[in-house]
Amino acid sequence: MGHAYAFDTLGYARALEDAGVERRQAEAHATAARTFILAEVATKADIESLSAKIAHTRTSLRSEIKHEILKGVVMICGFVTALAAGLGVVAKILLG
Repeated sequence: MGHAYAFDTLGYARALEDAGVERRQAEAHATAARTFILAEVATKADIESLSAKIAHTRTSLRSEIKHEILKGVVMICGFVTALAAGLGVVAKILLG
């Protein structure tokens, strides 16, 4: 994922200091938050890219499903035709 986000580590550390956290700990916490937590945040560009990939996959799958359905219909029509021809032969033999 990209890293196109803004995180004010100085402001974050100052807010922690204002709440009573020692400066060294506040700075370490801000750095850790930026490094480990925000590294996993998806950006708008990440989401748009994933959405485009999903849309492409959906379109491809729909096309493949339609093709497989058509193949199945053609196969069934072939079986029905062969069955009808076989029944015709049997009828001729039996009815003479």
